[in-house]
Amino acid sequence: MSFDPRNILVIDFGQLGDVVMSLAALRAVRERFPDARITVAVGKPGVPVIELSGYANTTISVDRVALR
Repeated sequence: MSFDPRNILVIDFGQLGDVVMSLAALRAVRERFPDARITVAVGKPGVPVIELSGYANTTISVDRVALR
């Protein structure tokens, strides 16, 4: 049985260092599912990190304070 998702949502509302540390996992997801559309929802400080990594197709900036 094969599992090939077309869309993957990754949510990472951690601090900037947490976002940097999650890049290895995000890279693994990209390598495992190269044709999937990956969207990452991340706190505002992490947006440039995700965008510069090239692992996500779309980055959503989330105001963490508004979620409280």
